[in-house]
Amino acid sequence: MKKLLVLLMLSFSLFSYSQNAKVDKEGNFVAVSNTVKQDTIDTGKTFTDSKGKVYPVFKTKRGKLYYPRVSKNGNYYRAYLKLDVETTEPSKN
Repeated sequence: MKKLLVLLMLSFSLFSYSQNAKVDKEGNFVAVSNTVKQDTIDTGKTFTDSKGKVYPVFKTKRGKLYYPRVSKNGNYYRAYLKLDVETTEPSKN
């Protein structure tokens, strides 16, 4: 009896999955994607690594700069840039 009940609950949960959709002006159904707001801005600048590979540089909404990297396994991640800020002190003459 327990197996039957578990089987029914499992089959119900599989069939209850639905995709979000909305209707456009012409009456067609369009899938709604659950995307996150874009929190990065393309700076139009590039970063060249030590091997000579060129990457586009992006800026987060908090002002951090990074370039997208893909690992050997195919995982995407952000490599943040550490900027050296040169400060010039006024001369004491």
